[in-house]
Amino acid sequence: MLPVLFQIGPITLHTYGLMAALGFLFSVRVISYLSIQAKLPHNKMVDFAFYLLLAGFVGARALFVYTRWSSYQNDLLAVFKVWEGGLVF
Repeated sequence: MLPVLFQIGPITLHTYGLMAALGFLFSVRVISYLSIQAKLPHNKMVDFAFYLLLAGFVGARALFVYTRWSSYQNDLLAVFKVWEGGLVF
């Protein structure tokens, strides 16, 4: 798989990020459809999917930092620099 799908000036579209976003959007669409079929509150199910995305993001970053703690123990603010990479799935 190509790590970088394309780059226009300073904007880079990474293939992995695009596929993760498409997977999330597809799953929200499926959740939306199934919640209507099961007569569940549609808005609450979509909100729940968003909270699951946030929890997954935080958990993936926490595990990444945990597995590389020696790199972060001297610079704790680097834990929040997710744009420099570092998620574990």
